[in-house]
Amino acid sequence: MKIAQIAAVMFTLLLSLGIVLWLADSAPTTVHEKETEALPPDAPVDTPTEDGVHNINPFTPTTEGPQPKVVIESLVHDFGAMALGQTGTHNFIIRNEGEAPLKLAKGQVQCKCTVSGLQDEEVPVGGEAKIHLEWTPKSMGPFGQGAVIWTNDPANEKLELRVEGEMVSEININPENGWILANVPSGRPTKIGGGISTGLHDSFEITSIETTSDRLTFTSKPMLPEDLAAQNAKSGFELIGEYNPPDEAGKFRETVTVKTSLDKYAKIVLNVTGSRTGPIAIIASGWMAGKRLLNLGRVSEKKGKKHRLTMMVEPFEEELKILDSQIQPNFITVDFEAAENSETATRHRYTLNLEIPPGSPAGVWRKDSQGKIVLTTNHPKLKEIIINLEMVIQ
Repeated sequence: MKIAQIAAVMFTLLLSLGIVLWLADSAPTTVHEKETEALPPDAPVDTPTEDGVHNINPFTPTTEGPQPKVVIESLVHDFGAMALGQTGTHNFIIRNEGEAPLKLAKGQVQCKCTVSGLQDEEVPVGGEAKIHLEWTPKSMGPFGQGAVIWTNDPANEKLELRVEGEMVSEININPENGWILANVPSGRPTKIGGGISTGLHDSFEITSIETTSDRLTFTSKPMLPEDLAAQNAKSGFELIGEYNPPDEAGKFRETVTVKTSLDKYAKIVLNVTGSRTGPIAIIASGWMAGKRLLNLGRVSEKKGKKHRLTMMVEPFEEELKILDSQIQPNFITVDFEAAENSETATRHRYTLNLEIPPGSPAGVWRKDSQGKIVLTTNHPKLKEIIINLEMVIQ
């Protein structure tokens, strides 16, 4: 082969190789990147609070491979009855009877909740953890609070623990502040009633009852079932008392001390107070009992005035009668009448109608120149009814 031919062949080969290289360099390069799986825009995000409370489960339970297994005796603890103001506690025990470590996290709680017994924040296979709940109710009646515990057990991802019961009064004293007796009649005892019960204790005893005077006596007896039910109580005693007042009118104050077998209420002291108003009580506008004074105010000389007084009188063997009357000024007239009274009434009602007739003389009856009505009666304890008068007739 001639040299010229060889050179032509070599030129053709080199030209072809150059074209191939040029095409390879100018071709676009494609890079395949692995796509990242995006989370849904509304997917919840676990953001624990400062005290470690998780709003959602921070774990991702899986059914693949070895798994933990939550075992708990009960999710609800019924503590029964509890006195208001006390603090209750209970421990829920969670065991891991699975084949992998059990993880626990605290969720939303309504009471104080602590988790203990974790090793490296896990419950090992065959181990257990204690969930401690503590509560202090603020009101009477049914009560319930709880706590959520998150786990990595796919069969029990959310444990809702709860405590329930009834808040009751440890002691009910009726009346709470003792007895106030008004208008106590003389000559007959006044009955007094009350009770002491508890909604917390199944039983208790009243060991003694003491009073400050022989005039005051008390006994006790167990309450009937229906009375206990009405007070939502478990046990209790009825208090039965009697007060024999003195004949003298005036205020009185006695004390009764009840001793019980309850540690917190070993001694209960109650007062019995009241007044003896005497054999008569007068009710009327303008009447001042302490001064035995009836103030009639200003009276028209032309029109006169009528005034009515109601008298509550202790009954006796006879009907009350006015035997004599002395009235100053003497132009005033009085009329006395009895109302219908039952035989068992502790006071009998009478009416005294007083009249200043039209055309009565003008004058001032005050202070040293008061008028006066004195009525003599047949009552053994009320020989006279005295009414002082003040008025201005003009």
